[in-house]
Amino acid sequence: MSFPLPTIAASILTFTGMGFPSSLDKIDRLIRNNATNPVMLTALINGDPLLTAQILGQSNSTSPQEIIRLGPAITYLGMGSVHGIIRSTKPIPTALRAQLATCWALSSNCAHMTGLVLRQCHRKITEHLDPTTLFNAGLLHDLGHIIALITYPEEYQAAAKLLSPTSPAFDRLLREHIGADPVTLGTLLATYWRLPSPFVSAIRFHQTPLRAEGFQDLVAIVHLSRCLVRALGFTAGADRYIEPLDEAIFDYLGLPFSAIESILTQFYDQMNDLEMYEVGMMA
Repeated sequence: MSFPLPTIAASILTFTGMGFPSSLDKIDRLIRNNATNPVMLTALINGDPLLTAQILGQSNSTSPQEIIRLGPAITYLGMGSVHGIIRSTKPIPTALRAQLATCWALSSNCAHMTGLVLRQCHRKITEHLDPTTLFNAGLLHDLGHIIALITYPEEYQAAAKLLSPTSPAFDRLLREHIGADPVTLGTLLATYWRLPSPFVSAIRFHQTPLRAEGFQDLVAIVHLSRCLVRALGFTAGADRYIEPLDEAIFDYLGLPFSAIESILTQFYDQMNDLEMYEVGMMA
């Protein structure tokens, strides 16, 4: 059974964020400490795609100018409002934690991969793309998958049971069971939450990057970063099969295919330095 789009849109309109209890507790204690470290606070929040999206969305709902960075968004809202968001965020139910941990890990690793890909691109790309904007685009690109798991858990699991090497892509299975795929769900949330335009484009076009008018370079890097991270074994929930890579992006980005080996080597080094596997341990 699938739902009509207006029903889905209504469910997205009332969607509220969730977070891992251990992470929420760390952020809560940090804010309650009078000697709050802004850099540490931003880093903790920026490891959580839903919290990052909430804070960016709430700041942009009233700001006369688009706020793309998390630090300025926190400053704009004020620590009291940010603390209110943290305190009102519901803990992820135990039954969903394992699958959502994989979504967090995919998003976080994709975000970190974007910077490594950017360094290898043609100078005309590297000179005008902001690494922080690119990081957040990678972090938020798969919000729709998270929403599908949280909002439609029964339909999600029914679709997951049909997934096989010969079945339709998981996005299509979700569309048949829910009535919308993760791209549609994520785009709806990004629109309702008033996320900045680069992130809306990353969510909407990360599978078809050269259709992202005005943001092709940013979305192309997110697309490649996602494919590389997934090829390394980081999957989101039940979606364990890699979608096709748009090879046209190599020419578009001025990125030689031979640079992939260097990118992956740097990524492994970065993973060791940042202990990025810890995101999968949030429980």
